[in-house]
Amino acid sequence: MINSLKITNFRCFKDLALEGLSRINIITGDNAAGKSTILEAIYIACKPNPGTIQWLTQHRVPPSYLQKEAFAFSMGRYFNDPTSPISFQVDKKQAGSSKNWCVKLILHRLYDFSTPSYTPAFQEEAFSPPKTSNVNLGYNPEHVLPRLEFHIQEDNKNPEENWIGFIGNKMVQDGVIFKAIVPNTFFFGSPVIYDPSASAKILSAFIEKKEESIFLDAFKKEYPEVTDIFPLVTPDFPLGAVFFEIKDPNIRISSPLYSSGTHKSLTILLIAADSRSSQGIILVDEIENGIHWSRMNSLWRLLNDFTTKNQIQVFATTHSYECLEYFVDVMKESGKETEFTIIHAKKDRKTNMPSASVIPGEFAESAIRSRLEIR
Repeated sequence: MINSLKITNFRCFKDLALEGLSRINIITGDNAAGKSTILEAIYIACKPNPGTIQWLTQHRVPPSYLQKEAFAFSMGRYFNDPTSPISFQVDKKQAGSSKNWCVKLILHRLYDFSTPSYTPAFQEEAFSPPKTSNVNLGYNPEHVLPRLEFHIQEDNKNPEENWIGFIGNKMVQDGVIFKAIVPNTFFFGSPVIYDPSASAKILSAFIEKKEESIFLDAFKKEYPEVTDIFPLVTPDFPLGAVFFEIKDPNIRISSPLYSSGTHKSLTILLIAADSRSSQGIILVDEIENGIHWSRMNSLWRLLNDFTTKNQIQVFATTHSYECLEYFVDVMKESGKETEFTIIHAKKDRKTNMPSASVIPGEFAESAIRSRLEIR
């Protein structure tokens, strides 16, 4: 598990230290208090490479960020102070020992992008198509501007670097491109748009290894309207999807078309139940989004069971009291009420500066039961 995390100069946080993290960590707080930022920091720290940044950026801005000027603006938004590096320092417990690493991000600019030139909305404007990325070896970084660098230092190993940037209008990358310190790290964004083919592949692997019965029995117990679950390739899902057999009415339908909330639950739970995700990390932004409050108990029960079995750490944001109440119910029923924390993000009303505090499970449960406002 990640036991502690220090974030420096990342998005809204100038300096943030989170210590005493647990197996399941629920992040609460107002809009723009930094909840999603904490998830993004963990994701980048565990998979520090340009592909991670590209994937996260696509969730916040249009694909035009691949153009030179848009790239510099987008990357600049990750920095609280663009003239200083971003730093993530992580301490992770594993097999009775401790693993430490530090990831630094440095942005080199061709010129000052801090004051963008704004164009009124709805004014007709011509945009050139985005440039595609090229991976090449042997570029001189000094000739690549703007450039985002990753500096990775694990324990006592030799430091490693990778970067992404532009030579003219051509995007290039170099270095250790596919670096992943914690390979089994999964990020689920707040929109309920999850790849159905990914779920089909995991379920297919379960069936091939004859391991599907444990998952299917557990899922169908919590979702009794579903009588059978299986992966299929169809004309509308050429890469595959998981299909449900529903008893009333008697239909066979893909999980995304049946219910986006059920599809979301299925996708997250398949990852949690997959032994290949063992000792990994699951990050979920707005875990209650798209899921009816009455279903939260089922989701938490299954998620707790699967992540306990596979030793997976969970970080999830929420605004929902029902979500928190059902969560503490499940943890108490399973005897694991000390295996979670609440990370409460907030902003100072006078200075507007964000901060976050870690509340241990026993104190968080008492606050939730007493209806104290910790969302």
